[in-house]
Amino acid sequence: MVLKNKILGLDIGSKNTGIAISDSTQSIAFSYSTIKTELLNSELIKIIKEENILKIIVGKNLYQSKNFQVEKYVEKYLPKDIEAIYYNEDFSTQKAKEIAELKGLSELEFKEKKDELAAQVILQNFIDENAKMH
Repeated sequence: MVLKNKILGLDIGSKNTGIAISDSTQSIAFSYSTIKTELLNSELIKIIKEENILKIIVGKNLYQSKNFQVEKYVEKYLPKDIEAIYYNEDFSTQKAKEIAELKGLSELEFKEKKDELAAQVILQNFIDENAKMH
């Protein structure tokens, strides 16, 4: 088993951002937390240092609205010295809902955790797709 730097997954929204993190083998994604998007920069700097983050996977909807474009948030909030990779997040919230149901979360619990569960889905999909390539 080769230990690597961890990967961070983000589901950035205009109000809240879901955060997921991989294990040190980069094979499993875990939901980490949900934070207010305006606090993203300071939180990311802390998490990157504490968790030895190599790169950040950012969920991006293929059909973005004109009102919310994730690239603007990435430019504003993500540290410039770390690689950010955009990854298709279509259907991540629906998948997050399935995970919540499997975990037996109530509607209220899902509402509180949906962003970090969506980030977990995005990151796990990225990990799985990259595993097939290697």
